[in-house]
Parts: sequence; C-alpha cells; structure tokens
Amino acid sequence: MSAEGFEMIHIINRSNRKRYSRQLAQMHKLRHEIFVKRKGWTKLSSAIGMEIDRFDTKLATYYVKLDQEGNVLASIRSVPSKGFTMLSTLYKDICTVEAPPASEDNWELSRYFVSERKFVGDFGHPVKYELFVALIEHSLSNGIRELSGFMETFFMQRAAQLGWKIELLSGIHDYGEGEGVAMNLRIDEEMLAETRRRLSLHHKVIAGPQEMPQPTVGVTFEAEEVRALAHMLQNQPDSNGDLLNLIQSLGSSDAEEVRQAEGVLDRWIAHEELKAFGSKKTTALHGILSTVRH
Repeated sequence: MSAEGFEMIHIINRSNRKRYSRQLAQMHKLRHEIFVKRKGWTKLSSAIGMEIDRFDTKLATYYVKLDQEGNVLASIRSVPSKGFTMLSTLYKDICTVEAPPASEDNWELSRYFVSERKFVGDFGHPVKYELFVALIEHSLSNGIRELSGFMETFFMQRAAQLGWKIELLSGIHDYGEGEGVAMNLRIDEEMLAETRRRLSLHHKVIAGPQEMPQPTVGVTFEAEEVRALAHMLQNQPDSNGDLLNLIQSLGSSDAEEVRQAEGVLDRWIAHEELKAFGSKKTTALHGILSTVRH
C-alpha cells in the first residue's frame, strides 16, 4: 500500500481487523495515554498500558486516521445502539428521555481522540474534521441515520460550529474527570454536504480496499481476549510478574530496555514457554507482544 493510502481515514471492523492488528494495538495504547494519563480517567488504568473496555467487541467499528507510516493519529468508535451500549448501561440514569436510542439505524459513538492537536491532513485540514466527514459518509452508506452517545462538552461545541442539530438526551453531567452530555444526532446527505462545504473539505477521505495494509502474518489483535488477559495480569500480579514486566519493558521509551526485552521474548517463543497460558490467552498474548514491539 502506498503512503498516500495510509494518510486517510481507515474504517476497521470485524471484516478487516486482521489487516490492522498493529494499528488497533497502537490505538488502545493511545487511548490509555490520552484518557488515563492526560485526562486522569484513572478507573480505566491498565497494567499493560492499553485502554480496552467492555464495548470493544467484534461489533465495534473504528474510524482511524493514519499518517504516512501507518501510525494512528486519531480515532472514534461506533457500536450498534440496539444492544450493549454506554447509554443503556453506564449513563442510563442520567437520560431525560424514556429510553436511550436503540434501533438498527442508530449507532453510538465513544472514545473520540486526536493524539496531537498539531496534526493536519494532506490538504491542510485538521484530522478531526476528516474523521467527522468519514464517520457521517460511511454511516449513511450503511443505512445509519442517527448517531448517539455520551460526549464531552467540547465535542458538542465543535458540533454546533458545524451547524449540526443535536438533540440533548440529558443535562450536563459531571462524571468525575470532566463534563459531558447524552445526545442524539440525525444525519443525512444534506447535512454531509453542508459539513463538507463549511470545512472546504471536498477530497476523498475514506481509504478503499486497495489502500488497506496487508495482514501481518502470525499477528492477531482481539480486544476482548487482550482485555481478559490484562484483567488476569492486573488481578494476579504476583504469579504473572515476569510476563507483566516483559510487556511493560517492550513498551518502554528506553531503547536498551526494549532490546533486552525483545531478547527475552524471542527466547520464550523459541522454547514455546507461552503455551502454558492456554490457547485463548496465548492468542491474546501473541497479540500484545507482537504489536507492542512495533
């Protein structure tokens, strides 16, 4: 895939996620860096330095902006509202409507982030705007007509600047580390065209099949399995100390520490010492270890 193909919004879902194992792992690491370390959402802290919650299932779709090298710059998650969502569980009690959205043509948004404010796309647009346009365009093409979610207040301000008509489903709610509001947004082709016009954003933003990366042989990143493994490590740190230290060392900013950890990992793999964790945990472990070292 060309560098030009990378610098677009890539839509990652259950049909193509094996092509994006490295990016998915990086996205979860960035979420931990931004939400836990920068924003102080300490309840999301993870022993492996990846933020993965119970809504990161095989049903989730991720809109991800990449740079020329295929590294993650920004992302937002979307899940079907007709099922297990934040509004139907975590924020159900704050909604002022009788019931939160739950229909085939409504999907819930969450975990929006831009890794650095300075990042702009090829055409000089902030990546957040390309992300918004790709989200609306792809949603409409798949029969989605509403986007809901519990969003931080700054997102609402940006939506208002774009002329989006937001339906509030709650008052402003203080969740401990900030403020947000439950909302619902109707989308259509006219709204998409007006958004592009306001942003002077007329180029293609969504990567096509020919612009996807090739699958990385032997690497699989399944968020649910990795989350289960992280839970095990966090709750049994004494019995899994060596493994936990290895994962943390592979993600270190110290090049020498990473080099030594890679040597340990290679010896473990060569001696098949990972088999003791069982098939599912081993799959998750390979997913963590193979992606964290990139």
